[in-house]
Amino acid sequence: MKLNTNKTTLFIFLFLIIISLIIGLFFINKINISTSEKDELKDIQNISTYDNPIIPKNFKKIETETASWELDENNKPKGWNDGLVIEDENGNQFVWIPVNEEKLTYNNELPNTITNDTLPIGIDDEYTQIKKRGGFYISRYEIGLPEVSQKDKITIDVSNNNVEKIPISKKDSIPCNYINYKTAKINAENMIHFENIQSGLPTINQWYAILNWLEQAGFDTKYDSKNWGNYSNVNFEFSGYYSIDNGISYIHSNKNVKQTYNMILSTGASERNCANNLYDIAGNLSEWLNAYYSTSPYNNIYCGGHYDNISKYNASYLLGFSGPSDKIGYRVVLYIK
Repeated sequence: MKLNTNKTTLFIFLFLIIISLIIGLFFINKINISTSEKDELKDIQNISTYDNPIIPKNFKKIETETASWELDENNKPKGWNDGLVIEDENGNQFVWIPVNEEKLTYNNELPNTITNDTLPIGIDDEYTQIKKRGGFYISRYEIGLPEVSQKDKITIDVSNNNVEKIPISKKDSIPCNYINYKTAKINAENMIHFENIQSGLPTINQWYAILNWLEQAGFDTKYDSKNWGNYSNVNFEFSGYYSIDNGISYIHSNKNVKQTYNMILSTGASERNCANNLYDIAGNLSEWLNAYYSTSPYNNIYCGGHYDNISKYNASYLLGFSGPSDKIGYRVVLYIK
């Protein structure tokens, strides 16, 4: 009888120990979950605001002459409204577009004639990022072809442009034209896809947020962008690659003057065509947007005018097309989750 009593006592003791361990593990997990949730809320509320942007993982700050990450008396970057630049591990650069909704409307509605295309996988809607992050990043340069060795003359095999490849956003690159909408969309979404960040083509709403921001900074985006774009009716000094045969061959030149004939220029070839650290938003190449005219999904939208336009085809100019063209390239935005 005493033996049975001892067994019962031992059983109860072991049972209580197991229950205690389970309860302990439960509360440890609850503490971890709560801490994680608080960190996420802190990240959204205190770090990602239009005037104090988040630095994505695997990116670093880049100081420029016009936009500094140095903190002011309010512990915010001094250059938050001037085009803050970040760079990834591969040297690709992006510019912060602040969206202060009290002063800059972010239109989440499109005309009946335009339909948004699908967003990258894992991105439910573009507006959520604006609310959470206070803005977004876009590639500083038009997307360029993979690096080539610096030499006087380069001939481009245009049949290799309209293929799936990882884009680059770097200065002095030959811009990637002769690429159709479908391939540009695939490449844009494949550029960066980490757990916390995803790339894609810009939407129309994002494009107009950029234009409104630049308009407030004094750049004419609505009527005539001749003072800050590469168009057929403007002349200016540049250094870099240029093409006078619609992008089939390029010659490198330092401190050359764009002539009256039309030229495609390499990315960032002229400081004249830089607006808040964004190069060639107006002119040079038009750029694909993540949208199409509702009458046809094969009538995708591009924007910004190009080197063969006069400057009245301003930075806000929209038109529809889908196939490859010497006049159309693209740019990439970053969605920070």
